[in-house]
Amino acid sequence: MLASRSSPDADDLEARLTELDLAPPPLCHQRSQEWAEPVYRSASIDPSRLSLERRSTSFEEYEEEPVYRSAFSGLHLDASAISDDDPYYTDERFHADWGFVRVDDPRHSRIGCCSPTHGLSAVGCPATTPDAAFVFDLPCEIFDHVLAFLPCHPDLFNAMAASKSWRRCASDNCARRCVDVPASQGGLARAVEAARPGDTLRLSAGLHVLSAELTLSVPLQLVGPPAGAGGADAAPAVLSSAQHVLLRSRSAARLRGLTLCRMGEGVGYPNAVLFAEAGTLSVEACRITCGGGARDEADALRAFAGAPTPGVPFEQRPQLPAEASLPAAPPHERLQADAALSSDAGGNELPQSGVWVGAAARVLLRGCLISRTLGPGVKVYRGELEAVGNTIAFASRGANVVANGGRVRLSRNQIQGATGDGVSVWNCTQLSADGNRIEGNTGSGVVINSCGGRVSLGPDNEFAANGAQDISRPSARELACSRAAAAALAAC
Repeated sequence: MLASRSSPDADDLEARLTELDLAPPPLCHQRSQEWAEPVYRSASIDPSRLSLERRSTSFEEYEEEPVYRSAFSGLHLDASAISDDDPYYTDERFHADWGFVRVDDPRHSRIGCCSPTHGLSAVGCPATTPDAAFVFDLPCEIFDHVLAFLPCHPDLFNAMAASKSWRRCASDNCARRCVDVPASQGGLARAVEAARPGDTLRLSAGLHVLSAELTLSVPLQLVGPPAGAGGADAAPAVLSSAQHVLLRSRSAARLRGLTLCRMGEGVGYPNAVLFAEAGTLSVEACRITCGGGARDEADALRAFAGAPTPGVPFEQRPQLPAEASLPAAPPHERLQADAALSSDAGGNELPQSGVWVGAAARVLLRGCLISRTLGPGVKVYRGELEAVGNTIAFASRGANVVANGGRVRLSRNQIQGATGDGVSVWNCTQLSADGNRIEGNTGSGVVINSCGGRVSLGPDNEFAANGAQDISRPSARELACSRAAAAALAAC
């Protein structure tokens, strides 16, 4: 076998291979085959870094210096980012057009490089640090156009938290997002449907008739005419509907300066003028009533005839047209006759609440007047209510305020004239009451109907002329039954 390797045929083959001029193939996909100068592709690193074991054919064998390529394009590397301690550091710098060239190469002068320690920006200009006093700020008119693309809630409100200047600009932008809604049938429903979160709908004075339930599913503000506009006798913005719920809120919302009047005896659950289903609803300086069997809205709004400032008692009970023919009678008899009239007018004894607070809702009631509802003026069903400075009066079917679980705080309210109790507490309600005046109700002033919960009545509450006790608590037998029922419910 060794003899065969040193045969003349093997020597001849080795001599022929030595005479061949071996070189990498030209890159014909980038240039034409007729191009005289082939271009070779290689790694974009200095060949001196390659070890002898990994180095292939010597680069001196090429007819010209290889051209190194990289994926970078149009970017000049910052020489100051390379440390002298780097084992791969060289005195060459990469350029997109010329590859790796030496720092002292005269071609660097054409791109403005004065020293390898000065960085270059993408356009070849020396990089500079902004002045410490420099503030990036848009002109107010341009910034206002930018803010116009944001919905008020939550984006515009989040922008207000950025800085004081942003807060001023965003607040001004939010204040200008008012949509005027003229009094018409269905106009308010269309405006609510087209509104963006956080918008303010400014209702004109007059009658806004709703043919369907009005639902607020996004944060909105509904405001009436400004207080004092047009004098004391100025017409209010009145929302009227014959649905079993006039207005339903499912998001954070605010109502101010409106009159809500539900007409007819519609049946549904819940049965209320205003239903807070979820979120926080703020109701300020509003009037709420149920028309029942009234001929029209003007007739129903007589419930506010002679109405005092919210939080102050009525000097006399407002009369509806049907009451004009009634003979004079003691107050309690008149209230019972009023309940009979309300029932006969509609043929339906189902209560209609003024404000219904659902389990997932929180209602802030301030400076409102709730009069002559065909059920509780306010009903809390496991939700949260804070009522301050309101007048809640003349509920004709039940107590003025009914709390069935949840948290209730009553402060400085006038609660009077109900065909029933002033405040009725059920089922583990946490009630706090201070500074209220509770008078003229046919039942008790405050009645606690079951055990559990917590009721705190401050010493500054006033009671007067109620038909039964000022404060009624359950008897020992009722407490025992209530506790047994609560224990059975907890065991289920």
